[in-house]
Amino acid sequence: MFGFLRKEIIIKSEILTDFTDYHSHILPNVDDGIKSVEKALAVLDSYQVLGVKRVVFTPHIMADYPQNSAQFLRSKFEEFKRLYTGEIELSLGAEYMLDAKFEKHLNSGDLLPIVDNYLLVETSYINSPINFMDQLRAIQSKGYFVVLAHPERYNYMQNDDYKQLKNIGVLFQLNLLSIVGVYGKGAEQRAKKLLHSGCYDFVGTDIHNLEFHLNVFHRRKLSKKDINGILYLKNKLF
Repeated sequence: MFGFLRKEIIIKSEILTDFTDYHSHILPNVDDGIKSVEKALAVLDSYQVLGVKRVVFTPHIMADYPQNSAQFLRSKFEEFKRLYTGEIELSLGAEYMLDAKFEKHLNSGDLLPIVDNYLLVETSYINSPINFMDQLRAIQSKGYFVVLAHPERYNYMQNDDYKQLKNIGVLFQLNLLSIVGVYGKGAEQRAKKLLHSGCYDFVGTDIHNLEFHLNVFHRRKLSKKDINGILYLKNKLF
């Protein structure tokens, strides 16, 4: 009767077997993620050993990285793909900050969805954008599904905020490490509540550093309830 309390190390939980990582910062030297081609290749080699099947590169597109246009990132991605000889399927998306420059990106019509017409977006962790709902509806009006990156990490969000977002069709992306407390107890509690209530639609690692993530994968444990929730989420088809 207490089976749901059992814990299992992430690396042995089968979560990463045939896993699609919908949120990663592996494309080298374009943002605050992996800084060299060699380290990016090492990430993918490690991922292949772990059983990862597909990785979507989602570099930041935000004011802090003014060079990161869709065209620039496509060029960098093609350069990297020519060097990669492994078996993982690679694709390019982006993580869009809903900042003052986002409207320009949206109106350009040249966007990088994570799959099909699913666009990954984020906000500040502390404050909601002033025109948050208007921005979300503007994205939808262009024919995109909004995928909100790591909603469990936004300290300003409460249950009513999550409900409002789901009511207008916003999809949620879980950071895998949120479930094991890497981003703090509050994010962990929110992640588990959202996961167990079926609110998530995508899952990703949000990897920025190989050594850090491997350490978590090998040391942190998940309950059977959490594992089952993530396995169900992992197997959603997009």
